[in-house]
Amino acid sequence: MITPSFTKTQLDDIDQQIEINKAVALSKFRLKKVEQRYFMDNLAKQQKIILLDKVFTPSRPVMTREFFFGRFNEINRIFSAINEEGKHIILYGERGVGKTSLANFMNTSTQFLATKVTCNRYDTFNTIWKRAFEEILMPLTNGEWEIDNVSSEQVSLLENLLYDNEEIESSPTVIRILKKVSIPILFIFDEFDLIEDNLTQIKFADTIKALSDNLPNITLLIVGIADNVNELIGNHNSIERCTTQVKLPTMPDDELEKIITQGLEKLELTIDSSVKSHIVELSQGFPHYTHLLTKHSSKNAIYNNSNLVNKDHFKIAVEDAINDSYESVKESYRKAVATVKKETDFRDIIFACASVETDEYGTFRLADLQNVLSELKQKPVKPQSYAYYIGKLCEADRGAILQRIGVKNKYRYRFQNPLVKVFVLLKNYKPITI
Repeated sequence: MITPSFTKTQLDDIDQQIEINKAVALSKFRLKKVEQRYFMDNLAKQQKIILLDKVFTPSRPVMTREFFFGRFNEINRIFSAINEEGKHIILYGERGVGKTSLANFMNTSTQFLATKVTCNRYDTFNTIWKRAFEEILMPLTNGEWEIDNVSSEQVSLLENLLYDNEEIESSPTVIRILKKVSIPILFIFDEFDLIEDNLTQIKFADTIKALSDNLPNITLLIVGIADNVNELIGNHNSIERCTTQVKLPTMPDDELEKIITQGLEKLELTIDSSVKSHIVELSQGFPHYTHLLTKHSSKNAIYNNSNLVNKDHFKIAVEDAINDSYESVKESYRKAVATVKKETDFRDIIFACASVETDEYGTFRLADLQNVLSELKQKPVKPQSYAYYIGKLCEADRGAILQRIGVKNKYRYRFQNPLVKVFVLLKNYKPITI
């Protein structure tokens, strides 16, 4: 075997090339590690963003128990009513306080068989109950509905108990069908306020009374926007004894804080305490805006590789929340302030209306605005100087952004859509040192 011979120069060149190859290999190895770390970091980031969209849901009601926080008092009252035979529930309140989210929670949390129907303006007593019966799939044995030891051939829908082409015109038909049921059922009728047929209200009141008297294992939960029960289902004293009336108020601050902290825990994020306080303050008791502001603040933190939601993330989130607000809310504000002349007067007055302290119904007096406007304009302001603008803001050409309540000389005012109030506060938010 012949051993090749090399000069010293050649050997030095070979050693140098070996070192170069080692350096290149190490560089490639490190680059691969960086690429892998970058990929993993981006994968983790995207996974957090996906989870973020489930935890904070400003564009839709909360759909599952896992992401529902707060409302303990109202939940306890509703559960107590469900467990009391012959009792039904009417859940009402203003727009944006989380009624549908609570209805969804009840739909998945009770031990009863439950179904939820979302009403619309064209619905009648017949269409609502037919959709409800279409949702209930139950076993049938010997003419009675039972739940154990049943084959698939014995399963049917409640709607199949209707006669051919039968319409559900009144409570006796509902009672006839539900008499076949031997287990408790919870029927949830959401957005009941949208129904325009007044006769449907009357028929539902009759049905509540009939169910309470004859079928105590059936419970109705009626949900809708209203200031009082009469607005939702009419003035029917006969059902007062068999209903629990639950008004859903704006959410207290401590429960809004739980939405923030418990939601962020699922994302393995924390939040600056002062940022949390600002989100709660700006939300004004409306969980929609708590979800909206926390979601955008968290997204900014995640994209900046931070596990702490800080003031910089929040400041950007305010602008994001304004842009991401409902179009109807943005349009209401635009119509209210849009004018060539004295535009700032409308802006200032609307901001004062959003900032002034209100009563439990969200209303204020004309005189209540005096101190707020005086401080805003940094000069004394009298009610007669802004009464004209308040009147205009109640009219259609200004979007009827305000609602006038009461009688002349004792008028009180409030925002037609309370979510507009929060939007106004966001539009006028001034970044400060937090």
